[in-house]
Parts: sequence; C-alpha cells; structure tokens
Amino acid sequence: MMLPRSRLPALSLPSAGAIIKRRSPPSIGHLRFPVRWRSRSSFSSIVRAWRGDDAIAVEQANRALRLSPFDPLLYLPYVGLAYAHFAAGRFEETVAAASLATQSNPRFSVPQILHTAALGCLDRIHEAKAAVQRLLELQPGHTVAAAILSARYVDPKNIAALADALRRAGLPEG
Repeated sequence: MMLPRSRLPALSLPSAGAIIKRRSPPSIGHLRFPVRWRSRSSFSSIVRAWRGDDAIAVEQANRALRLSPFDPLLYLPYVGLAYAHFAAGRFEETVAAASLATQSNPRFSVPQILHTAALGCLDRIHEAKAAVQRLLELQPGHTVAAAILSARYVDPKNIAALADALRRAGLPEG
C-alpha cells in the first residue's frame, strides 16, 4: 500500500518506514496514538481556555502543534491558543495565534472573531474594522450576540471582554 506523500508526515516513523519499504508495520496500535493524542490536545486546549485554565490550554495546544505539524486540523490548536491568550489579556499573542488559525483554515470564522476582538482591545481600530469586514464576508449578518454564542467561556468577565472588544471593533450589536 503506497500513500501519497502528503499523508506521510501524519504517520509515526516506524509506519512510514514500513510503507516506504513495502512491508507491514509491526502493529497498528502506534498509528492511532498520534492521531488520537493530537485531536484530544487540540480540542482540549480550546475547552481548557474556555474554562479559564490558560496555562494548561497553551501547553496542550503547543503539544498538539509539536506532535502533528502537518495536520489538516492544524487550525484547532491555534484557536485554543487564541482563546487562552485572549482570556489572559495577551492580545498581541491572540492576534498571532488567530492569524495562524485563519491561514490554516480561511473559511472558519472563530479565529476571525478572536482576531477582530484582539485588535479592538489593542485599539488598532483601522485594522479591526478591516477584520470586521472579513468576518462579515465569511458570515454575513454576524453580530456581537452571535459571536458570544460561539465562545463558551465559563467566566462572565471573558464573555463581557469579548463582547466589548467586538463592539469597539465595529461589529454590529444584533
């Protein structure tokens, strides 16, 4: 069985070597671990950020990025980083993480929401207004209320900060 080159980075090294040499891998269990751990770390980093465990969220997102740098779901750990940095008040880092998430999946609106909010918090209003326009191109009719529903922060202060930042950026209230 030959896999396309684009699939090889997602496999563990013993499996990739076995496929290249055209022999069976010693076991199938080692194929599932990196995928399972990556997915768990990616989603867990987002949930941890929502719960306010910023340090753990950053650690898990970085672990997911380190384990699977060529993952098609690469945007998820970056979204976890953006949520964690926003909750911690690190808005420059939020902009960076949200930008990387948007590069990985340009059609996903959540990183665009976080990017817009971080720019609003940094009082970079000109850039924030451009980000609002990109968000409205992705999600026509999107409002502050809809954006708040997508963020599942447990702490009401984070929800209020996100809403306030989006208002400053110019997103309609709705």
